[in-house]
Amino acid sequence: FHSDQRIARVTVPLLIMHGTNDQAIPIAFGERLFALAHEPKQFVRFPGGGHENLDHFGAMQTARQFINAPGG
Repeated sequence: FHSDQRIARVTVPLLIMHGTNDQAIPIAFGERLFALAHEPKQFVRFPGGGHENLDHFGAMQTARQFINAPGG
């Protein structure tokens, strides 16, 4: 998807959530994308999380907190 080429255009607060056991997209890719992104940004790792099960690891609560935070 060439996200690394597009991330610089993101100008809103950014939340990237990634499971450490994601077999579809290695966490290193998420970390690289995060490194390229502008502030404000937050990266949340979910130990043991996969690609499609982050809701079992608290992703919904994390997203709600991010959205409701000042500047979110």
